Amino acid sequence: MRAENFTWISGEEKLSAYESSPGKKRYFCSNCGSQLLAIKEGAPFYVLRVASLDDATLSKPAFRKGKSHEVSWLDYQSDVPEYSEWQPER
Repeated sequence: MRAENFTWISGEEKLSAYESSPGKKRYFCSNCGSQLLAIKEGAPFYVLRVASLDDATLSKPAFRKGKSHEVSWLDYQSDVPEYSEWQPER
């Protein structure tokens, strides 16, 4: 998701952050520990965990990355482009 298109509506005060690598922060719910968002300093995109949204009817993922890490016993069905890691132009 483009950084300029993202706004917290509520719950921002419940976030905890961890710098997982230099310049990259991962944001978690301080109550349950779910990872919600990753932000890399200077990057135009935020990595939003869409499964964490209560209502995703207004948005649809542009792509799915990490196909190489999927578990064999779960059937992932999607009509968006899929990439083993990141899409080629990134």
